[in-house]
Amino acid sequence: MLTVLGAWQGFHGLDVTGTAMALLASLSYPVGWIYVRRTLAGTGDSHLAMTGAQLLLATVQLAVVTPLFTSLPAHFALLPLLAVAALGVLGTGLAVLVQYGLVAEVGPTTAQMVTYFIPVIAAAAGVAVLGESLRWSTPVGAVIVLAGAALTQVRRRPREGAGRA
Repeated sequence: MLTVLGAWQGFHGLDVTGTAMALLASLSYPVGWIYVRRTLAGTGDSHLAMTGAQLLLATVQLAVVTPLFTSLPAHFALLPLLAVAALGVLGTGLAVLVQYGLVAEVGPTTAQMVTYFIPVIAAAAGVAVLGESLRWSTPVGAVIVLAGAALTQVRRRPREGAGRA
């Protein structure tokens, strides 16, 4: 994230809130994956039931907190409402369901590699579809992220003589 943001130039000109949220999001990914592994994925319970319960609780939390920060809309347009529902079910619901299965099967380190590709794909789509400009730091940051992901998959060989008394 720091490479993509150009931290060596300082953060002037960048939105402080957006930058802080991006850095916090990059930290929350590994924390979330480890949490899933330690508390949920190894329970033997249905991944579908855990996904449904987690998303239901998140919905209830948002229903309680949201009125504190915004007012009720005057009307609900059908198309945006359907888009939000589709994103919730297909984007979040299906992703969390797959997450539990991956963590249970291969562990959090390997499973979280999926999330490393999201910013790389988003940056490429921004350039290809939206015509956004690409600075050199974005592909360099992508290479650093992907190299780090690859390094998490390298198994260290035991040293000769290690473990012998």
